[in-house]
Amino acid sequence: MIFKLTAFLGSFLLFFLEILAPQTLLPIFGGSHSVFITSLVFFTGMLFLSNLSLHILARRVALKNLLVGLLLASICAPLLLFFEFEMTGTPTYFNVLFYLVIKFGPLFFLLSLVSPLIQVILGHLKTHNDANIYEIYSYSNIGSFIGLFSGPLLIDYFLNTNEKLYLLCALFILTLLLMAKIAKGPWDRQSTPSESFQIDQVVDWLIFSSIPTLFMISSTNFLLISFGNIPLVWAFPLSILLLSFILAFRAENRLDNSKVLLLGAVLFILSEVGSVLLPGLKAYFEFLNHLTILFVISSIALNRLYLTKPKQENLTLFYSVITLGGFLGALALGIGVPLLFKDLSSNILEYFFSTIVLFIGILHHSIKPRAIAIILPSLFIGFYFLAHYTLKDPTNLKEYRSFYGLLKAKQNKDQIEFFHNNTIHGLEVKDEEVKRPYVYYFEESPIGEVFNALTEIKDVAVIGVGVGSVLFYSKKDQNWDLFELDPKVIKLARDQFSFIKQSEAKLNFVIEDGRQALLKSQKKYDLIIIDVFNGPQIPYHFLTKEAFELYQSHIKPDGVLAFHASNSVYNFVPLLSKTSQILGLSFYSNSFTPDKSEGPQKYYPNRWYFAGRNSALIKGLSQKAGALKTYNQVNKDLKIWRDDFFPLSSILF
Repeated sequence: MIFKLTAFLGSFLLFFLEILAPQTLLPIFGGSHSVFITSLVFFTGMLFLSNLSLHILARRVALKNLLVGLLLASICAPLLLFFEFEMTGTPTYFNVLFYLVIKFGPLFFLLSLVSPLIQVILGHLKTHNDANIYEIYSYSNIGSFIGLFSGPLLIDYFLNTNEKLYLLCALFILTLLLMAKIAKGPWDRQSTPSESFQIDQVVDWLIFSSIPTLFMISSTNFLLISFGNIPLVWAFPLSILLLSFILAFRAENRLDNSKVLLLGAVLFILSEVGSVLLPGLKAYFEFLNHLTILFVISSIALNRLYLTKPKQENLTLFYSVITLGGFLGALALGIGVPLLFKDLSSNILEYFFSTIVLFIGILHHSIKPRAIAIILPSLFIGFYFLAHYTLKDPTNLKEYRSFYGLLKAKQNKDQIEFFHNNTIHGLEVKDEEVKRPYVYYFEESPIGEVFNALTEIKDVAVIGVGVGSVLFYSKKDQNWDLFELDPKVIKLARDQFSFIKQSEAKLNFVIEDGRQALLKSQKKYDLIIIDVFNGPQIPYHFLTKEAFELYQSHIKPDGVLAFHASNSVYNFVPLLSKTSQILGLSFYSNSFTPDKSEGPQKYYPNRWYFAGRNSALIKGLSQKAGALKTYNQVNKDLKIWRDDFFPLSSILF
């Protein structure tokens, strides 16, 4: 039982850390969804290094000595968790990897050794059999499954970041105590007959272990773009992959491929029927479809691994190869594809690449080894050109794939539209001599009404530029500071749209995270507009009490803070209202739903939130705008967010 408990606890901590680590890095890297995708490269790489180290050391060092060495090496690793780092330079995938390696690498490496080492030790007991070893593997995956969801669904609501790190350290010490108990023995080394295997079997493990990771990252990337960069969304694809592992490596009652395909077909049919009967939930049924694809393909690939698994003496080699396959898949999609396809914004590119590898896996046994050296490069070269040919949208005037997401300027009849990921952020009509704002900034919108009411403003700050639609309201004698984290957004706004060019105000562009830039500034503003989104989500570090205190320090006595809060997935207004109340700010929210019109859509439903220190001014704006009845209405049970406490799932509608 101690073996099962140790493997379970080690894996629980491993995957609890897998969610916690990128969560702590989000504010440093602007809330980009690339933080978690890059974290997957780090995690799979560390899993490979730990299993490879175990494979090498287990053949050269007595297992008891290896276990004692692991215990000694574990003493200092948790201390690195509490070191603070400041980012320098432009955020990149490699910056994220650097931070993860320095702060979380040693502990993650040690935790990733726990479960496979326990299985190796179990294999040297006289009473062991192979079924027991792979049963430990299943307990390990169950611990991983619980570790994934315990944070987003439970722990995040009660503990801040440091408290979660303390909990992690306490459970890590408990794991070490259990391992120390195992090290005392008694356990006997069992000699095992040598098992021969061919290199083709290793190639098989490598290919079929990469396929689940490829489709997991493909589905994760798609879901983050569509539903936002929050830990609960991170956990679902990982949990499906783990569920596939648990089912594939169970000794009894396993799901064979026919049952997997039948279950997948049933889920697809139910999802399609549900999307027809409940069109308002269509996005969530699409969410289910992506997870179903991941489950079916992962289960089939992992069933193949289970059927070709080795006996105990090659267990460490097996884990080394399948974790290498996972790492190569993560590296290809997490970093390789984004860097190689910077000019392609299609959000199915990752699926396209994954399908190529799946095709290779299906055919590789029927291809002669010598032919593989020619076929593999040909396939990937063909993939490069085919992707550009088939996934390149001819209506896209310009498109980019940056660290912060997918950007494109798209021609739609007489208008040019700007998209970040799947969300439209602005447009302009080509034939207008003076470009007017649409989408969320038109004159009848809540923000348009505020501009019409505030006639004496001189200094304006805008965090999140988009196409610059808000500059329609700028005037010659005004000073505008425009903060934008992604320089490619400014490039698209300048090259494809006219709002920046037609503005007569004094414009100052700051290419930096808006909150970090305000920390360095002493300037005060008549109006601060925050229109920052990563997919459908506002990056959490713009929503905390500390962020509001910063905004408050930069608003003039009669100044106004405007928050763009339009969303169909997350409800930001209760959190904004509660935080404003705590800080003594007056506030209100207002929304606008335009009538449907013929032709391309120009006006979109939008919701804005306004706050300020002058209660008479805010109340007057509220009454003039006919605002929603949210003035002074606050959810008393809602906890405000802090920089170290942000239960992201609490803002779901």
